[in-house]
Amino acid sequence: MTPTIWLSTSLDQPQGRHLATDWGRFADRVASAKPARTKGGLARWAPVRFRQAYRCRANVQEVHAVCVDVDNGSPLDPIVEAFGGLFAIVHSTFSATEACPRWRIILPLDLAVNADCYDRVWRFLASALEDVGVKPDYAAADASRAWAVPARPPSDYYVTRVLEGAHASVADALVAIPAPEPMPAPTRTARDEPYERRAERARRYLALMDPGIQGSNGSAATYKAAVAMVRGFSLEPDDALAILVEEYNPRCLPPWSAPELRHKVKQAYQRGRMPFGAIVERGRR
Repeated sequence: MTPTIWLSTSLDQPQGRHLATDWGRFADRVASAKPARTKGGLARWAPVRFRQAYRCRANVQEVHAVCVDVDNGSPLDPIVEAFGGLFAIVHSTFSATEACPRWRIILPLDLAVNADCYDRVWRFLASALEDVGVKPDYAAADASRAWAVPARPPSDYYVTRVLEGAHASVADALVAIPAPEPMPAPTRTARDEPYERRAERARRYLALMDPGIQGSNGSAATYKAAVAMVRGFSLEPDDALAILVEEYNPRCLPPWSAPELRHKVKQAYQRGRMPFGAIVERGRR
């Protein structure tokens, strides 16, 4: 399988071009990264074929590799341990330092996958890091994400490693991480008030909830807010997301990205334990 690489001149340019390559040549390019002054000036790449070479999740046709970031200062050795037996290209990222290394791990796949399968394969490979005590960056798990082209920062701290082995097995990943259950249909609440009024009540309720603050279990607080919107008030996921973006996210430190909030809403809808309409049933607040 010949992998396809998408290339663009910058992060802000979703229209790019496709390039056929092979992973050995790609590894050589990573190893011979050129110096750069700033991360913002770097071109972007993705191991993805997009419809009309326009980058967005809806246009993902084929993904040829999983990319996992580790940003919490973990050393290289446990990463090598996690992926022993697999072919992987590892390099330090532009913001890495010797005191606080950061890594990007590129794991070619034995079969190209679509965006939904990529989510499951990513989780499977990320779990290999968790098994050795390394925390992957779950905010960087989207199939359509664009990555900065490897480059040497002004500090000249740049480390690369190529791990020899087989390409990651898509079949093994999909067996280990089953497809999520379909979203359940919301149940009608006994207090059958107009939807617009319920949404307004949800806004007022959200204003009283704790914001997501980094270092203070902010992820759990944000998930709780998402559960309240899509389950407690039984709002449609798109409406819940819009309210979280408008009313909740400005209070978070730092604010969440739109894909991160969308992921929280999806998780809340699929996995939240609060019954639909539970907060509505408690009476008006």
